[in-house]
Amino acid sequence: MDPANKRQSYREGDWLWIPLRRPGFHAVGRIARVAPGGDTIMIYGFGPPRSEPPSSEELDRLEPASADLVGMSGDMGIQTRDWQVLSHRGRFDRERWPMPPFAQWDESGSRGLRLDYVKDAPNTKPVASVVSIEEARRLPRNRVSGYKAFEVHLSRALGLPVKSEHRPPDGRPMMAEHFTYFTSQGVTKSAANQMLKAVPGASVEVRRSGDKWLVVLSHQLMHQSLDFDTIVDRLKRICAQRSGEYDGWERDT
Repeated sequence: MDPANKRQSYREGDWLWIPLRRPGFHAVGRIARVAPGGDTIMIYGFGPPRSEPPSSEELDRLEPASADLVGMSGDMGIQTRDWQVLSHRGRFDRERWPMPPFAQWDESGSRGLRLDYVKDAPNTKPVASVVSIEEARRLPRNRVSGYKAFEVHLSRALGLPVKSEHRPPDGRPMMAEHFTYFTSQGVTKSAANQMLKAVPGASVEVRRSGDKWLVVLSHQLMHQSLDFDTIVDRLKRICAQRSGEYDGWERDT
């Protein structure tokens, strides 16, 4: 295998150099937690937008409370090397960099859900509790973004102009999107067809993404005959059968 194509390794405490949606600019992020088995990471993201990586001394001064974005993402950006792991020898203190509670809410409602990841890792089952919408809004949104979507969220958090994300008009059902990557167009089309059979009522978008092919599968959250975890399991299985990568999900909240 060409060394340039080997998977880039990472671990908790590593710093990432993450591209923003403005050419030539990046931000830094710290991996605070890795899901059991990998694939999903929880990140503290920091501005300002930079054209050069920060020094180790600058990284050592960053604190979790000053993060511009806290979120969960798939690790595909690391594996494609679009996200570089920065060289840094500083110590990582897990207690100082906690896995925070997340939340989901509907802007038209008065209540939200607080989600505590009691196993202290992303991609595990959280404990939900009802909170006021004000409290929910103060917490990070509960989603596992595909890496390109995470770049959009981080760019927006840093005040960079980004093309508006699609949101269904009022009265439309809430939707979920899943991000999966494959190495060839033929395999991608085959996977997309199988996904449509596996998730009744879903739709797919297939497009090129760097040297990979991306399938975005969308489905309604309400009136879905399958529960959400079952859908994720089915998509992961389809990816595994074709040496693809499942890179996370986002839901309207």
